[in-house]
Amino acid sequence: MGFSISLVREGKLGRGEAQACLGANLGLPGSGSLMAGRRVGYGQLLVAAAGLGLTLVFGLLFVVWSIQNLEQLRAPEADPLDTLADLWRHLKWALAGMGLFGVAWFWALVTSLGILRSAARQ
Repeated sequence: MGFSISLVREGKLGRGEAQACLGANLGLPGSGSLMAGRRVGYGQLLVAAAGLGLTLVFGLLFVVWSIQNLEQLRAPEADPLDTLADLWRHLKWALAGMGLFGVAWFWALVTSLGILRSAARQ
């Protein structure tokens, strides 16, 4: 039983296939672009994976830190600005990862709209 993974030639998609590529790109940026034969999907996948990785690692570190410092964070006598500074210091990289994934998602959305437009012309 043979099995092959290859990129579809650009411009050979029907409307339904283009919509499937849009759905795939909304779920995992870059996957639908690759399904449509767009090599830009590799970059989208790379950026999305980097964003997910940053969010996962630093998000888990933030959760651990916040559990360890829960009493300090809830203390009524604590300075609110110091508490916010601590929160920001431990949360900024997880937020950066979310932003990076958002960039990949938007990039894939723009590519998907181009794929839909080219499928509509055919």
